[in-house]
Amino acid sequence: MNPRRLTTGRLVLVAATSQHVLVERQDVDKLGRLVAAGVGEGWPPTRSSDEDLGRLLSALSGKPGDAVWRRRYVILKKGDDNRPALAGHVVLDGPPKFGTVHVSHVSVVEPRRGQGIEREALGVVIDWVMGEDGVDRVTADQPEDAAGHLGIWTDLGFVPDEETGRLVKTKAAWTEDGPCTPRKLLPRPASEPVAGIPTLAREVFDRLMTEPLRDPEDMRRECALYLQVIENAAAQNPYVDDDVGREIARICDALLAAIADDTPDHTRRQIQAAARYFVTEEDGDSDLAIGGLDEDAAVANAVAEHLGRGDLTSDLV
Repeated sequence: MNPRRLTTGRLVLVAATSQHVLVERQDVDKLGRLVAAGVGEGWPPTRSSDEDLGRLLSALSGKPGDAVWRRRYVILKKGDDNRPALAGHVVLDGPPKFGTVHVSHVSVVEPRRGQGIEREALGVVIDWVMGEDGVDRVTADQPEDAAGHLGIWTDLGFVPDEETGRLVKTKAAWTEDGPCTPRKLLPRPASEPVAGIPTLAREVFDRLMTEPLRDPEDMRRECALYLQVIENAAAQNPYVDDDVGREIARICDALLAAIADDTPDHTRRQIQAAARYFVTEEDGDSDLAIGGLDEDAAVANAVAEHLGRGDLTSDLV
């Protein structure tokens, strides 16, 4: 993994050098040209003032090698116009100190929030950090907006440290849990049906398998929007199981995020069918009724298991 340039399925993270910082302070459009990405609405993200950039420039002065341990620009490979777009940044406090690397913050521009970018960007940075010699653990401050961001850290395996009050993940825990970034899919032959699909769901699932393939990012947004519908309904109706809804959305989002350029079409259809089963009301029981999401969860679990991603499955059903 190139430490100056980290990549995921949909993101590129570029280490900010002194040149980047100087250009950003002078003309943000030039920064876009320097990193080969468009600068859209909402830039810069929070905690990216001129004063912050000045401190970063001072920290990098005479220490160009420290760039990989400071700020990384997060670039979405395909923005709204299918061209690369600056989406935010991840900031570390510097090289390891006594085996610890501290994540200062992650910030995404307003139009890109709620798309899973923070989690994906943090995941690849943490995986890189943990793979470096001399690193024993990664820490982060408790997020100020805990309701919106604490779940990201929890999902990445961070736990509160009673002594410092910070969030922490040790290298031992990371080694045991496995990488934070999505594991690769293990496609099965097209002739092998997905086992575990409930009998009542099979007809609808098979029909959804015949639908034209859609952009995985569009499907991720659709799942996120549908989850909001479920959560809003749960606030009014105690019979709506939003916990199960969140689990299904999580599984579908991770499967969709794992789709790569070389993923076979039949595998993409299986993932898409699971996501479509979640967001459609044509799957038997209403999702807003008692137990209405049980079949949706079973379908998502079955597809995840079929594709070698049993780590994603939920035990809520």
